Amino acid sequence: MIPVKKFRLSDDLISEPIPTLSDRQFVVGKSRLSIEEEQAQRELFWYREELLKIISARWKEVNHISLKLFSLLTLIVVDERR
Repeated sequence: MIPVKKFRLSDDLISEPIPTLSDRQFVVGKSRLSIEEEQAQRELFWYREELLKIISARWKEVNHISLKLFSLLTLIVVDERR
C-alpha cells in the first residue's frame, strides 16, 4: 500500500477532453455514452494522470551498490550507481 495525500482536481481540468494518440483531426466515438458516463470517464482519466505524476518508488539492492528510481508516469527505471 502506498500512502497518497488526498487531492482534488479543478473542474476546468476534469472537463478537458481526453487526448488522443491519433494524428487525425477529428475522431468519432464508436460508442454512444451518456453525458454522465463521458464526464465520469474524463474524471477517471485525469485523476489517473495526476496519480501517475505523484507516485514513484526508490529502492536499494542489497548485493549491488546502486539506487533505483521508478516512475509510473514515464514507465522507466533509472539506475543510479553509487
